[in-house]
Amino acid sequence: MFLQSSSKSGIAVAALNARNIFFRICLLGMSLLASAKSFSSDSTSYSLKKNIVFISFGGKENFGSVNYERIFSTGKKIHWSYSIGVQPFQPSKKFSVPASINAFTKGRLHHFEVDLAATFYMDKYHPYDGGWKEDFNKQLYLTPFFCYRMQGAGWLMLKTGIGPQFRLDPPSDNVTAFKTELVAAAFAAIGIAF
Repeated sequence: MFLQSSSKSGIAVAALNARNIFFRICLLGMSLLASAKSFSSDSTSYSLKKNIVFISFGGKENFGSVNYERIFSTGKKIHWSYSIGVQPFQPSKKFSVPASINAFTKGRLHHFEVDLAATFYMDKYHPYDGGWKEDFNKQLYLTPFFCYRMQGAGWLMLKTGIGPQFRLDPPSDNVTAFKTELVAAAFAAIGIAF
């Protein structure tokens, strides 16, 4: 009995520590982005295309996702965008939907970027065979990425980033008693702006 309660409290402490690390990393990323004036190029105006379709490689359960990004705000120093995508491969075995909010520095070609990403992942979801099965598994991956973006007035967009990935894995029978894990993640993306 004592071992069960101590292991449950140990798991709760580990989850609390992982959440504290995750939030500190997010705060660090926001402060880096706010102080990134030196990464910005000159303030002369140029036409930045606001729609991007890209393929992303890397990150847990996000290998080969097809995404759409929209730049919804262009400021004097910082641009803001959001993206949403889908991993279309192996649709009869697994399915994931990555979404993110992104902030990157203004510049003619080179940008420092911070992404706050969430990937909703479903395993043993069979869209062509009746949907959810009894062994259906779901997970949520939360990641603050620190990125380099190359995007100018042309059509090409390249991006790469690294960051810690925080996994929430609720059991199928009790969604409130989830397992957590913190791992390192990296990704690269290539896209077309229009």
